[in-house]
Amino acid sequence: DVGGKLNVRLDDGDDTYVIQNADDEIVAFLARRKLLMPGKLIAEGEREELVAKAERILGFMRESQEEINNIIKNRKGYLGKKAK
Repeated sequence: DVGGKLNVRLDDGDDTYVIQNADDEIVAFLARRKLLMPGKLIAEGEREELVAKAERILGFMRESQEEINNIIKNRKGYLGKKAK
């Protein structure tokens, strides 16, 4: 993540940058904090664990709402009030 751009290394070794939209930025925000839902947990389908993890993630997002909003407010796909 480089200032709202996702650094992607292509198979030929070249780096390229992809501009992140609001959704991408939220995923990156959660990934930096190791808060994404692990695929293995989803595949196992243990309801209690899934619910507990989802509640932790949503709680963190509620607590971080202002920080997240500041990060995404000028990104494509943002649905909140636009910055003036």
